[in-house]
Amino acid sequence: MPEEEAFCLLVRLMNQYHLRDLFIQDMPGLHLHLYQFERLLEDLEPALYCHLRRRGISPHLYATQWFLTLFAYRFPLQLVLRIYDLIFSEGLSAILKFGTVLMQKNADALLAISDMAQLTTFLKDRVFDVYIDATPSSNSILENGFFGSSSSTIDKEVYRADQLVRDACEVKITPEMLKAYQVEWEEKTRAEREREAELEALRASNTSYAIRLRKLEERLQEVDAEQASLATELVHTKVDNDELRDQNDGLKIQVQELRIVIEKQPADIEAAWQLERDDLMKRNGKVHEENERLEKELLELEEGLVQTKMQYAEVSTPLLSTEKKKNKLIPVKIDQLITRSSATEMDRTQAAVPMSSPTSPLPNPHTQGTPTHIHTPIRTRHTHTYTLHRENCRMDGQMVEIPGRGEEEEVA
Repeated sequence: MPEEEAFCLLVRLMNQYHLRDLFIQDMPGLHLHLYQFERLLEDLEPALYCHLRRRGISPHLYATQWFLTLFAYRFPLQLVLRIYDLIFSEGLSAILKFGTVLMQKNADALLAISDMAQLTTFLKDRVFDVYIDATPSSNSILENGFFGSSSSTIDKEVYRADQLVRDACEVKITPEMLKAYQVEWEEKTRAEREREAELEALRASNTSYAIRLRKLEERLQEVDAEQASLATELVHTKVDNDELRDQNDGLKIQVQELRIVIEKQPADIEAAWQLERDDLMKRNGKVHEENERLEKELLELEEGLVQTKMQYAEVSTPLLSTEKKKNKLIPVKIDQLITRSSATEMDRTQAAVPMSSPTSPLPNPHTQGTPTHIHTPIRTRHTHTYTLHRENCRMDGQMVEIPGRGEEEEVA
């Protein structure tokens, strides 16, 4: 067959015979055909179906390669070519017929095997041995052709391929049965999907609940730690309360004692206050008498002072007249003293005498010509002008008054 025709055949198998559904994601076509094959086995060979089911052997273990390779993975080529002829004629439903007739022909042998491993091996490798021609004739060898077995044995077997095809064609599989099985599979698949979705939702919910549980556990640990701290604090608080209770009892006893003492104190306080009041009254009386005595003495002193002032006034009148007479003689004596001292100064300075400070010295005849303090600037003799503002001169230890001023000062 040319490459172009082989590729066109592949495209037609994929599209028209729906072989592509067996290899796409999730393999929906494979699962559909396996379910249909299982349902056919259940309806046509219920004993064999129950026997395999009890051993845990499903069509997925041995029939998957039938549909994916169209029996070509390890079976005799002379049988595979006849199977392909029927598949091209009727479609993939021919695989269901071949599978069903093989299970029917090997039912007795399978029912006799109870081991799961032996059952699986028999279904994978020896299911076509039932069609081996034990006594092949020369005509059968020439008609069917000798291709040999795909097994590793040295013996070459001849299979009754025509008989296999006739048996497969005798299996009654109607499109209605396959459609019913397909509807069942779709409902079952939908239920499984819903169940899977529900399981996924439950898993997600379980995950969220697990996260929430983890958070609650962490919160519980925090609460436990907080509770432990509160319990410790409560114990400390109880101990503090006991100590405070003891202190309170001690304070109550002290209050009782103080109350007894206070109840006894008013009489003592009253007596002490009475004594202190009497003492204060006595002291107040003494102070009052002393004040009266001092007031009398003050009156007597005031009367004596008045009399003394009157006597002083009587005595001071003649003294004032005497002082006035003495004051008339003072300017003459002062001129003499100034003349005597200025002559000496004139010889030294030959110039006018500057204005003296308010504390210029004045001559004192009783101090060997040494002038004392004078408070009025004095000009030279040549001007014959004397301006005296405020002076005090020491004359015979008495107060003197400069004419024209009337001021008195004490002379030492």
